[in-house]
Amino acid sequence: MHPTLKLCTVVAIACLSVPFSVHTPAQAIRIASTQSNANILIEQGKEKAKRKDYQGAITAFNQALRSNPNLAQAYIHRGLAHHDLEDYQRAIADYTAALKIDPNNGEALFNRGEARTDINDFQGALADVTRAIQVNPSYAEAYNHRAILHAEIDGNLKLALADLNQAIAVKPNFADAYYNRGKTLTATGNAKGAIADYSKAIALNPDLAEAYGNRGILRAQMGDIPAGLTDLQQAAQIFSKLGNLEAYQQTEIFIQQVKTLPQVTPSP
Repeated sequence: MHPTLKLCTVVAIACLSVPFSVHTPAQAIRIASTQSNANILIEQGKEKAKRKDYQGAITAFNQALRSNPNLAQAYIHRGLAHHDLEDYQRAIADYTAALKIDPNNGEALFNRGEARTDINDFQGALADVTRAIQVNPSYAEAYNHRAILHAEIDGNLKLALADLNQAIAVKPNFADAYYNRGKTLTATGNAKGAIADYSKAIALNPDLAEAYGNRGILRAQMGDIPAGLTDLQQAAQIFSKLGNLEAYQQTEIFIQQVKTLPQVTPSP
């Protein structure tokens, strides 16, 4: 039975009995040691995940949660490992568990939104990333992902552009946001604006093959065949280096198609 503290005032008719816990020094040391051990296991799991040892990472996060089942970060990082293994349902379950512990955890909301996108639960994804933005109005990645949902799922390019503008405003060196804004501007017919955004994305991330490819196609369509071919060849080279055979082959097809286009002589 827990000891109780009696709180009385002079004029009180009755006393209030308030239970509380008392830890001995030895108990306090054991609690601190358990917490420290769990944190070490989380860090070990994160390191394993960086090395793409996702199963090893999951084992470490499991051990951390056995030490302390109320660690939101352990659930979040285990969810990321499940996501990298394409086990999206387990990832979602882990993010949901983290949110039960910390309902306003923007990271868990954003990650669950990404995982829900992967299982085509687009409305659930939209709700999660919107909530992540409400929790953290400077969450650039959440704006970027919501823009993708607006553009590719709802077809609402206006909302997509607004979100991408906001993502870039809060994170000016966000290569993916520039790339996605380039795609969105292409869809609106603003080829020059799209090329400028692809160029910015490439400056920030020189290995962004998709940006080279899309810029190359636009340049070729605008009549600058040499520049278009140069971009497409660069994209193919990067895809090959990354081992993305499907994208490499598709880019090679684009290269052959561009070679058949008439070159337009620029106006003086």
